[in-house]
Amino acid sequence: MTKIKPKLPRQNFIGVLFLNSITSGIYFAYWFNKIGKELNKLKNKEKIGSIAIGFIVFLGITRFLSIFAPEGTSLIMRLPYWIPVIYLSFLVKDLLEENYKTDLSGFLTLFFGPIYLQYKMNQINVQYKTNKKSVQSKEKKEFTKSKVMSDKWAKQFNR
Repeated sequence: MTKIKPKLPRQNFIGVLFLNSITSGIYFAYWFNKIGKELNKLKNKEKIGSIAIGFIVFLGITRFLSIFAPEGTSLIMRLPYWIPVIYLSFLVKDLLEENYKTDLSGFLTLFFGPIYLQYKMNQINVQYKTNKKSVQSKEKKEFTKSKVMSDKWAKQFNR
C-alpha cells in the first residue's frame, strides 16, 4: 500500500497577500505556524521553529510602529522583518521539495515567499488528491481481482 503524505493547509494565495497587508506582516507568522505544524509531522531533519515565528511577530509589530516613526527611519525598521520571512520561506521550500517530490523556484520563493509557497501547496494538494484516488482505485481493482480468484478456487474446491 502506497503511503499518502498529509494534506497541506489550503488557502487562496491572494488571501495570504491580503491578510498579510492588513495585519502589517504579522499574518506571515500565523501562516508559518500553521504550515509548520503540518510539515513538522513529517520525518524531516529540520523543523520550523517557534522562535523564528515569534521573531516575525516582534518585527511585524515593529514594522507597524514604523508608520509613526520620524521620516527616514521607517525603511530601516522594516528591513529586518524580511530576514526571517525569507529564511522560513526557503526552509518551507526545501521541506516541500524533499517530502512532496516537487520543484520550486528559488527566485519566486525569494521575491514572493509565502504567497508563492501557498500557491504551490494548493497545486500539491490537487496532485496528491488525484494520486490518492488513483491509488485507492488500484487497490480496489486488486481486491476485486483477488476476490474473483478466490471465488473461482472455492468453486473448484467444492466440486
